[in-house]
Amino acid sequence: MVLRYNAPVMPTTRKYLNWWGLILVLAISGCSAFSPPAPDVPASPSPLTPTLPDTSTPSFPDTSTPSLLDTSTPALPDSPTPTLPPTSTPPPADTPTPTLPDTFPLQIPIPSGFRTTVDGSYRFATTQGGTRETHRGVEFLNSFGTPVLAAADGTVLFAGDDNNKSPYSPTGWYAFYGNFIVLDHGEYGDTGTSLYTLYGHLSEILVQEGDKVSAGQEIGLVGFSGAALGSHLHFEVRMGGTRYADVRNPEIYMQPQEGHGTLVGRIEDAANQLLKPIPLQLIQLDTGKVIYFSTYEKTDLAGQPPYFENFVLGDLPAGMYELSFMGYRLEEHILEILPGDITEVDIAVSSSSSGG
Repeated sequence: MVLRYNAPVMPTTRKYLNWWGLILVLAISGCSAFSPPAPDVPASPSPLTPTLPDTSTPSFPDTSTPSLLDTSTPALPDSPTPTLPPTSTPPPADTPTPTLPDTFPLQIPIPSGFRTTVDGSYRFATTQGGTRETHRGVEFLNSFGTPVLAAADGTVLFAGDDNNKSPYSPTGWYAFYGNFIVLDHGEYGDTGTSLYTLYGHLSEILVQEGDKVSAGQEIGLVGFSGAALGSHLHFEVRMGGTRYADVRNPEIYMQPQEGHGTLVGRIEDAANQLLKPIPLQLIQLDTGKVIYFSTYEKTDLAGQPPYFENFVLGDLPAGMYELSFMGYRLEEHILEILPGDITEVDIAVSSSSSGG
């Protein structure tokens, strides 16, 4: 900062100038003597001590940092701090065992490249013309050592043999399934019941009880241990329990091939009672291919939930079909198989429809 002030005139020179002026005036006026009056000058300090400007530290304006606009963070309007979701992983909520899908919860338990179709000569609840025990499952005819796969995610409930009886085998039988595995797959759809699968007549078991398995995981190898006629996989589905009496038709629950579907049906009389076992014929209309099969021969395996059916054909190519059988008369019914779906057929026959 620049400070400006006026410097004073020195008084000594002014005094001498006044005296010489007076002498000149007296000489001119002819005055012989006079007492010179004190010079009429303003009082001034001694010439030796001139009056200087105040040399004390001048009072400067406050040179401290001026109070500018307050640069501190302004107080914003009062607002609550938003509550963000916690970044830590919350503890998992209690969840029930995952449920299986309602339609086709199971994969085919044989890998592609091997025989993945069900043996049509010994279907579920049939006796192969009365020559064999009523079948509680289905057969996959394959060579010894063919891989066997878990049909769905689950837990190994049993892995061993029934050489000394087993709670999973029919009463009175020894070495019925031979080497076999039982898997627990949890709840099926919204039925509130659990679903289990059984893999019988194995040549080798590759899992242990308590193991967690994934759908498609290799769990064993095809063989002919136990009461087996030749090398094959015996495959069962049990629902709501693990007893021999808790079986269901596996063809209902296995995923068909791409572009295929499943036929589930019920044939009953006018009193809504299932007909006794009868032969059926299904004709694929665009190819003329004929499939011969029958309703369930074991009547106590028919009419069980969730479909209450008495015949099933799985893995059918999608398209139009004619179903025919002899009731009180020849019955012929046109139906359509949809890809990736179940076609349900409910047919009622009565004696009043006979004739003609």
